[in-house]
Formats: sequence, C-alpha cells, structure tokens
Amino acid sequence: MSTGKRTWATVLLDRSCLPGVLVLHYTLQKTGTNYPFIVVMTPETARDQGLMSVVTAAGISTVLVEEVQATHNGQLVEGMWQKLSVWTLTDYERIVLLDSNQIVLQPIDELMTMSLPAGSIAASQLCTCNCNHPLLTHRPHGRTPANCAYTRPTTSSHLHSSTIVLRPSPSERTTLFHALHNHPNITNMPLGEQDLLAAVYYNRWTPLHYAYNALESVGMWHPELGGHLNPKVRCFDLERPWKGVGVGDGWWWREFEELEGLWWGNGHAGGDPERRALWREVVKPEVQWG
Repeated sequence: MSTGKRTWATVLLDRSCLPGVLVLHYTLQKTGTNYPFIVVMTPETARDQGLMSVVTAAGISTVLVEEVQATHNGQLVEGMWQKLSVWTLTDYERIVLLDSNQIVLQPIDELMTMSLPAGSIAASQLCTCNCNHPLLTHRPHGRTPANCAYTRPTTSSHLHSSTIVLRPSPSERTTLFHALHNHPNITNMPLGEQDLLAAVYYNRWTPLHYAYNALESVGMWHPELGGHLNPKVRCFDLERPWKGVGVGDGWWWREFEELEGLWWGNGHAGGDPERRALWREVVKPEVQWG
C-alpha cells in the first residue's frame, strides 16, 4: 500500500557507474532538493564491500531488488532490463527515475508534484534522427528523421528512458512484468527497457519538456536545442563522461572535481582519511582522464 513517499532513484549495476551515481546525487543535493535519493541494486551488487562503503560514506540509501530478465518462449532475452525493477517499489507513491550519466543543473522538485494520471508515466521524447545508433542494426519502424518529435512537434510514441516519472503500484508492476515475459516483440527491442516502456505505455505517457533530459546527442541533429535552452538535467548519452573527456563533458567534470574536493577535505588537514582512501581505491580507478 502506498505510504505517500516520494524519492529520486537510480539503478546501479556495478562499480563502473559509481562515479556517475555520486555526481548525480551531489548535483541533486547542490540544487536544494527536498526529496531523498535512493540507489537501487541487486543483492549481487551489494556484495561488493568497496562499492557499498562508498555509497554509505556518501550518505546514500540503498534498496535491494531482484535481477530482472526478459524471456521469450522460455528463453532468456539479452538486453538492458534492470531499470524495470523500480516498478516493484510499491511502497512509494512516486519515483523519479534518473540515470547515472545525468547531472542536475537546476531545481527539479516540481517533477514530484506534477499532475500524473494513475497508470501512466512521464518521460522525455526520443530523437529519432540518429540512424547510426550502435544498438540498432536496423531502423525500427517509425524511427526516422521525418517522425522526430524535435522536428515535428506532434504526438510521438517514442520515449527516452533517462528521466521517468512513475507511480508504482501492484497493478502497474503486474502489467509491466507480464509484458516483459509475454510481449510478442520482446526479441526485437534493441534498446531494452526503453522499447518495452514505449510499448506498454503507448498513448499513456506524458512528454516532459526537453530541459528535463537535455541529451548530448540531440545537439548533433538539432543545434537549436543542443544544451542551449537552459537545461535542468543534462544527459551525456553519447559516452559516459568519466570514461574520457568529450565535447560538452566539461559540465560533468566540473561537478566531479567539486565533489572530489569535498571527499578530500578541500585540501585541509581535517579531511577524513577513510573517505580519501575510498575515493582513491574504489572511485578513482573507474575514472579515465582524456
């Protein structure tokens, strides 16, 4: 039963995304959110003691969920499905699901109180201009530049799953997981949970303004957007920024360096040596410069 709780959430699979999770949490705090932040992970992920020590030291709460896998005719279907585990957290009235490759630049607490009908979600629209996506060996039906929501501001069935506002409930969980194991096109969903959500919530999702998920890649096809329209959430969808400095990644690196300074005590002798050791031994090995 819903307890009225509302939270930000992100899914963490392993250490490789830990720098992103820490920076995401930091930028949410920096912008003054009034809502908590949780990291959703499997028991297997939680067995990584170093990872858990960092998450705890950062003051982040964790929620354990089961691993999510898709099946078709009794066979496992490869893909990215773990994000769907957030729909099992039915103790929450509302969850705003974010990705570890995002940073928050302005307050976004309004997502926690925006109007959202039961049985629906809110998400940003997908740019369908990119015909060279590494996961797309063929262009899915309808994903053409002519049908891009940023080219033609009409209703689109194509959503992007980096920022999602949802209202978990037992019925929504049942509907979603039934589709995960029974949808006839599950083997033709190269973008995993993003494609499944678009299918399950067809005509039942509310488009969010571009500012809530300002995609780095959109600027390649729509330079009039490209991060210049006062974004609230920046999404580095081309490459994880902590795996090398790319065009536009300076936004992420500025936040990372600020956070690193806090973990190191800003150069003062009073810095916590245990926190420094965790940063040096667990976080820093996942970061590549240049």
